[in-house]
Amino acid sequence: MAVVIRYGSGVRTLGLRDLVTVHPKKSGADEKKIIERCVSELDDLSDERTLYIVNDNQRPTKTKKIIERIDIRPEDKIIVASGSHRAPTERWITDTLGERKNVIIHDARRSPVTFYGRTSLGNDIYLNSEIDNAERIVVITSVEPHYFAGFTGGRKSFLPGIAKYETIERNHTHALDKNARVLTLENNPVHEEMMEACRFVQDRKEVFCVNMVLDLEGTVASIESGDIVGSFFRACDLAREIYAVRIGKKYDTVITVASPPMDISLYQAQKAMENAKIALKDGGKLVLISQCRKGIGAPAFYDLLTSGTPDEVAEKIEKEYRLGWHKAAKMAEALKTYEVCVVTDLSKDLLEAIHITPLRFSDLETLEGEILLMPEGGLTVPYL
Repeated sequence: MAVVIRYGSGVRTLGLRDLVTVHPKKSGADEKKIIERCVSELDDLSDERTLYIVNDNQRPTKTKKIIERIDIRPEDKIIVASGSHRAPTERWITDTLGERKNVIIHDARRSPVTFYGRTSLGNDIYLNSEIDNAERIVVITSVEPHYFAGFTGGRKSFLPGIAKYETIERNHTHALDKNARVLTLENNPVHEEMMEACRFVQDRKEVFCVNMVLDLEGTVASIESGDIVGSFFRACDLAREIYAVRIGKKYDTVITVASPPMDISLYQAQKAMENAKIALKDGGKLVLISQCRKGIGAPAFYDLLTSGTPDEVAEKIEKEYRLGWHKAAKMAEALKTYEVCVVTDLSKDLLEAIHITPLRFSDLETLEGEILLMPEGGLTVPYL
């Protein structure tokens, strides 16, 4: 069976036997009408000084399609919710938000912050002080499955989006909890603390939220808007319908593709591995396909994975967690349970140093047993 997948800026063909392919659904939605309806709602809110919170370049949100159609006045401000990510480029800012002087990039370490309260889990919530000056907050975001927060969107625009570094780090320690997993909100401590932070803001400010849901082709399938809590849960229901795929059984091998832009590094492509684990038999072969054109990604991620065996790495993370280590924790968990292989441009020595087996595309044609292919591994969530 021949299957075409995206790899870097081109495509590759895989010839495999006994192959089952799963991917998110297409919606057939009328994107133009959906966006026009949302813009009409936002136009009705333009009578107060507004702070618009938008996602950075590491989310697929169609921010530009909203921002370019609404009236943002000079006294309004736009803040890019970068969380602990590196700031987006000036080119991305201009392309997405236009030539504006009222754009702020949140810096988790340096931006002025305001204390909003302490959560039930003991986390002090500090958020960007730009909130203090706004009469109304408009959040523009999107909802997709997330490997430890359950779903992106809604409350994530506050925590981690515009939170202080230490606040984010404390929240992300809960990513090691067994309930912090994809599609899971109930009893998920990461999500529940994000919701508490969101309610702290709601107690002080009026918040209107735009939660987009995109389909397989990147089309806006729906926009759930209004109250940030209610609109988020409605968007989660639709995202589950689009991205979650029933598979009925587990497989000997799962091939998961980190398609662009997730294939920028192994650190980012790891998200595609998380979904694949759900469909894989214990001891099975987990094959990641990712060009990783900018290398491993975060240096701390690689340094941690090379610091010992997967068991030793997992133990170290549990004892002295630091922000970003949850990625290495998830990778170590995979390495302990499965045979992890990668088809990539990364060097053989680099991969073997972190206990990963390098493969070529031609090696995939020799795979045996029942094989599941996830051409959009970062977006497809299999379930039994």
